[in-house]
Amino acid sequence: MPTPASGRSFLQRTLALASLPALIVSLSGAGLQAQSVHLASSARGLNPAMLGFTHETSAAAAHGFIVFTPQLALFGNVGIGTTSQPIAVTVTNNTATTAHYVAFNNLRLFHIDGGTCGPISISTTLAPGASCTFSATFSPTAPGLVVGSFTIASVTNTVRFQLKGNGVAQSVIFFPSPANFGSVAVGTMSAPITVKVGNYTGSPITYSSFTSFDSFNFLPGGSCNIGPGATLAADSVCTFSLNFEPLGPGPVNDSFNVTTSYGTLTYHVIGTGVAPVGP
Repeated sequence: MPTPASGRSFLQRTLALASLPALIVSLSGAGLQAQSVHLASSARGLNPAMLGFTHETSAAAAHGFIVFTPQLALFGNVGIGTTSQPIAVTVTNNTATTAHYVAFNNLRLFHIDGGTCGPISISTTLAPGASCTFSATFSPTAPGLVVGSFTIASVTNTVRFQLKGNGVAQSVIFFPSPANFGSVAVGTMSAPITVKVGNYTGSPITYSSFTSFDSFNFLPGGSCNIGPGATLAADSVCTFSLNFEPLGPGPVNDSFNVTTSYGTLTYHVIGTGVAPVGP
C-alpha cells in the first residue's frame, strides 16, 4: 500500500470506499508514538457510531500531540520497603498551545523528581514545542500491583501518563523449588531443569555452602553466576539450568545457601537414582 501524503486525506478516502462492516486502518513510520483517535464515518456498511483505532505518528515531526518517551513508566517487581531504580521520562509538547498538568491519580507510592520539567503539579506548564525530562521511582508498602497516573493537556490534546509497579515481599524466590528430578536410571542423564531466581530483598545476595553436587551438573548458558561467593544484584532475576546423572541407586539431596540482608535460606536439588532396567 503506498504511503499517503496526508494521514487525514488517506483516512477520508479509505472511509469513503469502505463497504464492509468493519474497517482496520494502520499507519506506520519511523519513531512511532501511539495516540488514540476517534473518527465518525457514514460509509456504507459501517456503524455510524464513533470508530476507535490507533493513529501512530512520528514524535519528531508530529504536530498536535503531546508525547511521552517512554510511553509508560513500568517498574516491574519491587521489594516492599525498598525503592526502585529511577526511570527517566521525556515529555514533548508538539501542540501550538501551552500544556498544563490537570489531574493526578494514586501517586502516593511513586516519587516524581521534576528534573528539567520542574515540579509536576497543577501550577507547572510546558510551552509549545518544548521538551523536558523528569524521573520517577516506586516504593511499595504492600504486595500487589499499583497503578498511578497524571494527565497533561493543551487546548488541542490531552494525554494521561501511567506509572505501574508491583510490590513483592522482600525475599529470594526460586522457581521451581526444589528442583526435583524424580527417578532417573543410574548411568543415564535426565532432561535439564531451568530454575529462575528473583532477588527482591533490596540488596545483593551471595551464594555459599554448596554440598557435593556429584550427581547434579550445572549447565552453561544461564544468566546466573552460580558458585561459592557469586552474587545476584538487588531487584534482579536470573536463570540457571542443571541435570541429574545419578552415580548409584537411592535418593540424592544436594543444596546451597543464599545469604541475604535478613538471613540465610537453603535451596535443595533432589532426585532418586534407580537401577537400570535391562536384559
